Amino acid sequence: MHRRGNGTGTLYLKDGCFRYKYTNALGKKQTVTLKDAEGHRVSKRKDAEKLITALTAQTLEVDALKIKT
Repeated sequence: MHRRGNGTGTLYLKDGCFRYKYTNALGKKQTVTLKDAEGHRVSKRKDAEKLITALTAQTLEVDALKIKT
């Protein structure tokens, strides 16, 4: 399995909302303030972890396309 299969990065709470720092598909560090579908900042860890799962899935797809080309 690809190294990102279990997720990489750091989830942390700052100013009352969760942020996620990870390495993007281009190999650069990126920090994202996690927001729900309505655009509100996420303040619950469980919701933040769900968003990270979705973000990791998108990164895996980009990595797979990058390898195929």
